[in-house]
Amino acid sequence: MKKPSKSLVFVVIIGLMICCLVALLQIGDDDEKSDSEKLASISEEQATEKLTDQFAERQIPTITKTALSTKTPTLEYKAISKVNSNVRSGPGLDFTIKKVLKVGEEFKIYGRTEDSSWLLIDPLEQLWINNSVITVDISLESFSIAPTITPTLSPTVTNTITPKPTATLVPAVSILEIYNNLKQMTELQFKEYKNTLVGKPVREKVKISNVQDDGKVTLSGKWSPFIINIADFGVVVLGVPHDIAIQLNGGDEVYLEATIDRIVGDHNYFINRENVLVLKYKLIEFP
Repeated sequence: MKKPSKSLVFVVIIGLMICCLVALLQIGDDDEKSDSEKLASISEEQATEKLTDQFAERQIPTITKTALSTKTPTLEYKAISKVNSNVRSGPGLDFTIKKVLKVGEEFKIYGRTEDSSWLLIDPLEQLWINNSVITVDISLESFSIAPTITPTLSPTVTNTITPKPTATLVPAVSILEIYNNLKQMTELQFKEYKNTLVGKPVREKVKISNVQDDGKVTLSGKWSPFIINIADFGVVVLGVPHDIAIQLNGGDEVYLEATIDRIVGDHNYFINRENVLVLKYKLIEFP
């Protein structure tokens, strides 16, 4: 048998060595790739855990739903004044009257008070009107609540009322007293005296003698005894209302209030009377 040549053996050995080297390189690449994949996997897990921890630590903000505003839109609506209505500088009777709306006058409403009792009709001038004096065909709640102001009240002026002096009742003059003075005084004295009697009151119980249709009532008393001939004194009341006069009859006793008009010395009121006391009616009361 022929032995192989040395060169062939050398070539074979070289080939085997190359194959072994290639195999070793391949194994190294596989190990390196496996390590890279493991590192990549570990890195992904660590990153995931880190992100999870950060997400857990971070507080998620709570979203609060904000309710939509329920504010009533401002309306401008015409109304009509039912009567002559006061327009004031604010929503209340303490505010000054600025003007007066006539019956049937139209105006706009721009707002209201919370209880709708007062309505704003001029937002620039701040003019208000009470709801009781207007007519409007829409609910007052439809208007928005307008801002109001507090009235600046004027200082209260205390008027010092000076009490009127109590009227002093003027003493009444008695008819009998006048008659007695007539009997006792001289003619000149009585003439001066009777002038002082004008305007003085008479308040006493008297007896009706005669009633005439013209409201003239004559009286009788101790001063007028029945005398056929000329009597020296008589009394007449003028101005008695018809509804009172028709209730009077001769002989009735009534309470009389009157004022002395004059004492005359003629026969205009009585026939055969030298002196007649003329009274102006004020009051007759029946007992």
